[in-house]
Amino acid sequence: MDLLADRLAAAWRQAGGASYVDTGIAARELTDDGVILRLDNGERLRTRLLLAADGAGSALRQSAGIDCEQRDYAQAGVVATVQTAEAPAGRALQRFLSGGPLALLPLAGRSCSIVWSQPRARAEHLAGLPTADFLAELNVAAEGWHGGVVDSGPRAAFPLWLQLARRYTDQRLALLGDAAHQVHPLAGQGLNLGLADVAVLTDLLQWAHRGGIDLGDPRVLRRYEWQQRPRNWRAAHVFDLLERIHAVEQGPLVRLRQIGMQAVDRLPAVKQWLVRQAVGRS
Repeated sequence: MDLLADRLAAAWRQAGGASYVDTGIAARELTDDGVILRLDNGERLRTRLLLAADGAGSALRQSAGIDCEQRDYAQAGVVATVQTAEAPAGRALQRFLSGGPLALLPLAGRSCSIVWSQPRARAEHLAGLPTADFLAELNVAAEGWHGGVVDSGPRAAFPLWLQLARRYTDQRLALLGDAAHQVHPLAGQGLNLGLADVAVLTDLLQWAHRGGIDLGDPRVLRRYEWQQRPRNWRAAHVFDLLERIHAVEQGPLVRLRQIGMQAVDRLPAVKQWLVRQAVGRS
């Protein structure tokens, strides 16, 4: 993540008329034609539109008094970058295991990003294991995928919640990414939902600029919320339903789940519909 942050900062500095300030926001003040931000370092900035992409615990969302729909999954996701013996060649793995799903997502070469959802105490235990012990646990779970996982970077565990903002906008403020919607990682779509927020809002800001409309105008913000909030709500609840289904480990629902997954796998049209719902497209 440090590499990603460094590259984003470099791209930001190269953009014409952009400033990169590595500090927090102490307060925001609305004016007739914009927002004045008072920063932790004492600086003051003025803008017409403030974009809150400050994560699931968004201080900007909270300062605007925007409530959230929430569900605690009582799980944590163990995250790390690992190396497999053989290059995955663009193939991902997702296994639904006791306690929660394991996902390995290919990066460059033999590197993969993992998210392993487990009950919180178990996740904290896994994240704190010595590397050799962690690899042994992971290889049992991944069943030796691509020759097995042979190395791991630092591990961390973060709590898993369903959290959906009830509004995406306030006066001259728009929420994006996890500030607007935190979803279960089992489908690996959290980042894609955030990128879709950026794409839609970018199009709307370009539309406003061409029409001479203030970027913080309520018409712009309403259009953004009307487009993205229903899409993200649908996607989040598809993921939530999948999590609820796969959390059941005994009883008749287990057999029904197996039959349903087999049926979906054999019906491309149904599978494509589920994918569209999962990425927030109708």
